Amino acid sequence: MFTLKWFWSDFSFVAAFVTAVYLLAWKLPKRDHFVIRLSISFTIFMAFMVLWRVAMYIGVGNNSESYYNSLTNLLFYLFFYILVALSLIFTFKINFWTSLFCSTVGYSLQHISERLYEVIMANYQNIPMWLWFVLLTLITVAVYLIFFFFIIRRLDYTSFDNLVDHKAQTICSVITLATAIYLNSQLVRFGYGTDQSLGIIICSFSFSILLCLLIIILELSLVSGRRALLESQRLESLLMDEKRNYEEDKKNTELLNIKYHDIKHLINNSNPDTDPLVFKEIKNSLGIYESSVKTGNEAIDVIMSKKSKICKDEGIRLTCSMNGETLNYISPYELYALFENAMDNAIDAVSKCEKEKKIISITQTVKDQFLILNVANYYVEELVFKKGLPQTKKAKDYHGFGMRSMKMIVEKYDGRISVNTKEDLFILQIFLPLSFEKEN
Repeated sequence: MFTLKWFWSDFSFVAAFVTAVYLLAWKLPKRDHFVIRLSISFTIFMAFMVLWRVAMYIGVGNNSESYYNSLTNLLFYLFFYILVALSLIFTFKINFWTSLFCSTVGYSLQHISERLYEVIMANYQNIPMWLWFVLLTLITVAVYLIFFFFIIRRLDYTSFDNLVDHKAQTICSVITLATAIYLNSQLVRFGYGTDQSLGIIICSFSFSILLCLLIIILELSLVSGRRALLESQRLESLLMDEKRNYEEDKKNTELLNIKYHDIKHLINNSNPDTDPLVFKEIKNSLGIYESSVKTGNEAIDVIMSKKSKICKDEGIRLTCSMNGETLNYISPYELYALFENAMDNAIDAVSKCEKEKKIISITQTVKDQFLILNVANYYVEELVFKKGLPQTKKAKDYHGFGMRSMKMIVEKYDGRISVNTKEDLFILQIFLPLSFEKEN
């Protein structure tokens, strides 16, 4: 009975399309009662498929040629595409454009797998229905596994709603629907019944496979490019914040210098009979100043003085042995940002260690015209690496940007960052050239 073939044909499309879309969207944030929402969506999918085909069967009967050449066949795929896109918004915490992205890429993937089957099996038309379904399923699974391991597993879903460009997504969706639904059906319709029908069908299917593959590549490239742009803007914003922090801390350091000299003057001119408590307070004030780090570079001195006070309050032993004058070619606020991130990460790590391991050591070596800064500290929490760098946790909105901002600053001056761990010891190495001439 032809209606049974209709059912399995539609079911294979629905199952493959929905699987592709939800496989792509699975790591996105889910709404409350996700399983219930997912079950409702799948029930609606099956009900829509069955009711639509029942209505079409009543209208055209078993006349397959009349049905597949009709506008209603095209509307089925278009309406189901819209239905799946809406279901994503219903089940995941995403906006319309992210839903459109997943639906378009998923539809392209389903179309590639089905048309690939048609091309491979072009010379084997009269095969049992069960064998057709099994072979189509195997090819679909193979295509999806390749897509999963090479694309989905590496895709970064962080703040995904901000990555989809609205205009570009609209164009990609229209092209995909035109290719997968209208253009493909028209090419097949004109190909059937001609002497060269097999060649026309293979060419049309190969063309649609290639076009859908290009759509997927374009979609992923647009998202990747958008992420890179937003990250660059975020890093620039962070550096501007660090610049303002540097100016403020610099003023505070200058005020501290004035206070230090005033205290020295007070000591030199004080009465020997002055209350001992006054001298004790003066001594403590001088101790705070004298504990400040002096490297020969104003920006480094400012941030290290600030962090040394934090270390003293937290019971952290900080040692710093370096010549900051060798880094005078780097702008002050960039040096400030570089060392602030390095020190924040180190302080955050050792603050969770036992008292004996609350140690931060900063040393400097020179090798092959490179200055190597070593920031070593103990750690106890498990490190999460991304692209070879550990992820910092300074602020929720800036998660992972600390190390990336350091990397951007260092690479700007032809340097690099290396991270090494040995048992419970974390070593950050910053390689910077001893001199740097910026090219025009």
